[in-house]
Amino acid sequence: MSKILLSTTRYDVALNIENSLLIQQKDDVRQARWDGLWDLERHFLEFGADVQSRSLETSLIDKEPRTYQAQGTRFGFYVNDKLRISDHVFMNLGGRIAYLDLLKTGWNFDPRISAAYLLTRNDIVRISAGAYHQFGDYFILKQNPDLRPKSAVHFALSYDHIQEETELRATLYDKEYRHLFLYQPDGLVSDEGCGYARGAEFFIKKMNKRYDAIFVYNFLHSRRKENDAARPAPSPYEISHSLTGIFKWKWKTWSIGFRYSYASGRPVTPLAGREWDVESETYLPVWGAPYSDRYPAYQRMDINGSKNVNIFKRLVVIYFGITNLLNNDNILRYEYAGDYSGRKDQPSIFGRALFVGIYVPFF
Repeated sequence: MSKILLSTTRYDVALNIENSLLIQQKDDVRQARWDGLWDLERHFLEFGADVQSRSLETSLIDKEPRTYQAQGTRFGFYVNDKLRISDHVFMNLGGRIAYLDLLKTGWNFDPRISAAYLLTRNDIVRISAGAYHQFGDYFILKQNPDLRPKSAVHFALSYDHIQEETELRATLYDKEYRHLFLYQPDGLVSDEGCGYARGAEFFIKKMNKRYDAIFVYNFLHSRRKENDAARPAPSPYEISHSLTGIFKWKWKTWSIGFRYSYASGRPVTPLAGREWDVESETYLPVWGAPYSDRYPAYQRMDINGSKNVNIFKRLVVIYFGITNLLNNDNILRYEYAGDYSGRKDQPSIFGRALFVGIYVPFF
């Protein structure tokens, strides 16, 4: 079996900063993709190819209008073999090659391998490894065609226990990054950045006629030397600890449930001070070490419930919910005054709120 997909997308946006600057951006993407499947009993082959042409244009209109353009064509091919070695061992073997005409590095090969071993009918151990390349921003690549694509090597080990009412999964992973883009003092960009992300995930779900219970915990530790971070710093996406607990009681015609979420604060670059700029006659910010501070932790508890009733032989559902039951003051981001003389906390939009609804089918 095979399929062909043709698509085109245009993204067009304008940002007008009153009496200062007009920014216009256009992003056109045209893509053709072919995917195929071939079932050979012990082997199940997936293969395909794609070609993508992308054109970008950014215009800055102020005292002296400036226009920046970049256009690139990417080619890719992939193959993957889902192989049943025995009744207890299954493997995936595959890879992808890709090429972008903006770079001089030629074709890039990404091999992937994974294996699953069935300890019992309910217990599975999985291990996987793979290499991945990402080309990055086309404007940067156009100015620096000697750059190598960003690369990452992933490793993962997981254990699953699956029964009729209980599901448990534990995962350990490691991601090593190389050739990340790093801004240099002379304004150029190098591919000397590096980093890693290491973490764990634990998931357990219990479901029966009386209640449902779900618990998820994630741990992440990362460091990246990338963009303006000349020294390894936490990733801007790093949430070191996060957990979610869901519990739902069920009766014959109604139910009630609670959900609690916690997440440690994301990294943020702190404002160290400000300095007067004579040329622009305004204050400019002086930033501290990249991502050396963190937002406060995020906490939220929700409650919801429903009641089933029969009206004129139709099932009608009445439901309600309260979000952020404890009305925690979670911070979305920091906002600074125009002259950087002070900081204000921008709260999350998810304050305490009550909703009530009714579902009435008309069929």
